[in-house]
Amino acid sequence: MKKILFALSLILIGMQVMGENKYFPTGTSWTEVTRGYWWEDWDTTIYVVKDVVDVDGIVYNEVLANGKRYCLLREEGPLVYIWLSENEKGLLYDFDWWEGKEYTACEFAYDGFHDVITNIEEKVLEDGQTCQIWAPEQLFGDYIICGVGGTNSILKYYFGVIEGSSQTILLEFTREVQLYSKENGQNVIKVISADNQREMRPIRLKRNITGGYDLQIRNEVGVWQMLK
Repeated sequence: MKKILFALSLILIGMQVMGENKYFPTGTSWTEVTRGYWWEDWDTTIYVVKDVVDVDGIVYNEVLANGKRYCLLREEGPLVYIWLSENEKGLLYDFDWWEGKEYTACEFAYDGFHDVITNIEEKVLEDGQTCQIWAPEQLFGDYIICGVGGTNSILKYYFGVIEGSSQTILLEFTREVQLYSKENGQNVIKVISADNQREMRPIRLKRNITGGYDLQIRNEVGVWQMLK
């Protein structure tokens, strides 16, 4: 157990020391599935945020889709920019939210994504954090989680429902530990006791007031505690 916790602590410390207070730090991953007309699994894509790359002097994080480069991401505070190609790049998300704000993003994709933010609500994610959510009319019932992204495809939410007889759905989103799950799965670590008994213990990586992360584990009575 100590080795597991030590390794996780190193990840946490490394993120804090390097100032990795991003929405999509290296190691972030998520899974999306495109379901066909009869809702059978048609295609599953696993996205992973990898190392930084330099494009004309601008630093991005590379994003892989099933092991191959899909795009690049860059962040400036609450603004998340995407680079798909030289002709397809621009603002992907603006997480500086308030009701009544005119929201404009993804102008490189057809007519872009334009809406006015209304009815901001809250959702408790898998790690226990409460995040703001917004359900734009253009997303036909799906919504955007502040700091995570669209629940019908994080990188392509501006397309809304795919034309034809299929739809892409965000199944889970993981930033070191699982934050969001469409199927309500749990994120856990294996704890091996001195007598070699195995049990599953939930953990979470939670943003703190300084912008860094606190690594916590839930004890036997359900209370979240800092890992030491």
